Amino acid sequence: MANQAWTDGLIHAISNKGKQLFVSDLAVVIKDKYPKALHHFLVLPWKDIDSIYELSSGDGPLLQEMYELGLKAVSTSGLAADRFDYGYHMKPSMRRLHLHVISKDYHSKCLSHRYHWNAFNTEFLIKHDCT
Repeated sequence: MANQAWTDGLIHAISNKGKQLFVSDLAVVIKDKYPKALHHFLVLPWKDIDSIYELSSGDGPLLQEMYELGLKAVSTSGLAADRFDYGYHMKPSMRRLHLHVISKDYHSKCLSHRYHWNAFNTEFLIKHDCT
C-alpha cells in the first residue's frame, strides 16, 4: 500500500493510535499535519463519508458528536471556544469528511498561500452551525 494516494492520508492517520487525541464510537480527533494556525485539529468520523454532500438526514448525531469532540480538543488549548472556527470545506482536498477546529489567529508557517487563507476565511468553509 506504499502507493496509496495522498488523498487517503487522513483515513490512515485516524487508525494510528499515536495520533489520536480523543476517540469516541463515532469519531476521532487528530492534529492537522500542516496546521494553518497555532491550534488546528481535525475531527473525523469512523464512518466512510467523504464530504458533507454524502451526509444523510440520519447523520445529525454524528455531526453533533464531531463538534463535541472538537470542543474537547479546544479545551486543551487554553483558549475559549469562541476563539476557534469550526467548519467543513466545500471541496475538500482529502478523502474522509473532517471538521476543522482552528484557532482564529491563523498564525502558522504552513499558511503560505492565499488559497490557505481563503480556505478558512471565505464561504469555502461551511461553518458547523450551518450544516
